[in-house]
Amino acid sequence: MKKIFVIGFNKCGTRTLHQFFKVNNLRTYHVGMNYSVFTTQVETNLTEGLPILEGLGNYVVFCDIPEKVFKDFKRIDKDYPNSYFILNSRPIDKWILSRLNHGKGTYWQWLNNYLQVNRPKEEWVSLWKKDWEDHHRNVLEYFSDRSDDLLVFDIENDRPQKLISFLNTHRLDAGKWGHQGKTKNPIFKSLK
Repeated sequence: MKKIFVIGFNKCGTRTLHQFFKVNNLRTYHVGMNYSVFTTQVETNLTEGLPILEGLGNYVVFCDIPEKVFKDFKRIDKDYPNSYFILNSRPIDKWILSRLNHGKGTYWQWLNNYLQVNRPKEEWVSLWKKDWEDHHRNVLEYFSDRSDDLLVFDIENDRPQKLISFLNTHRLDAGKWGHQGKTKNPIFKSLK
């Protein structure tokens, strides 16, 4: 089977997609399996001019890979021609709320610490919206004449049959679909 790259943001069903492919017996890499090994190997590959995911195992599906990697979808496409790309998506305001609620409402603060900045929550929201719009536009422009290679999958509104049809396979069982990682008791219920 061709490789499958999920190239949308976190909090857009990456864990749900990972689990769906995994229970359907596709070797699936989820970066949460070992973030530091993944990022170190990618950096080595880029430095040495190797395919971006060389040395990470014989996986068919790559889900929840770091933004720096999935935003380099053109490089992935060059290194792995004839692959499938899934732009996992959802309504932008719901995505932002999910990000704000991530880590019990501390994700934006964690980012401040990790990046050693001091941005207020509202600034993060503006940056995320712009980043989302830019990435979606770039992906759609790049694949504009290649509809057989890209699927935009709205995790809230699309059904697994859409994935199965796009991947043109009967190996996947739609009955094994289930939502993973839904936020319980969100702190932020609205952006207003």
